[in-house]
Amino acid sequence: MRTYTMAIIDREGRDCDAHEVIRQIGRMNTYAISGGVWSPLRDSTDQTRIIGAWLHCGTSRAVEVVLDWDDTYIVRRVRRITRGVDRNNGVVEFEQKGVYCDELAEVAYRASCWR
Repeated sequence: MRTYTMAIIDREGRDCDAHEVIRQIGRMNTYAISGGVWSPLRDSTDQTRIIGAWLHCGTSRAVEVVLDWDDTYIVRRVRRITRGVDRNNGVVEFEQKGVYCDELAEVAYRASCWR
């Protein structure tokens, strides 16, 4: 598994309904990942476009689900650095591309498990 640091995580994808993404993950998986806490994920360049869902899964970690241009999903676990020189940068700890909607629940749950 590869971990890399990015000052700004490039979030871009297709417009989608965040409620539909959460529905595809499933209610019980959403509760297992984030306790039911989620929010729409917005594009980096155009903050009015919703491109996925963001599930808070720890003190400084979150699972991001982004609808990619080829109708598959990109699932990432991102950790925000809270101390030191790289403060407020994001570290992508897990990333899987090409996830189909029927695989989304399993991959999102796997992304939320970091211990």
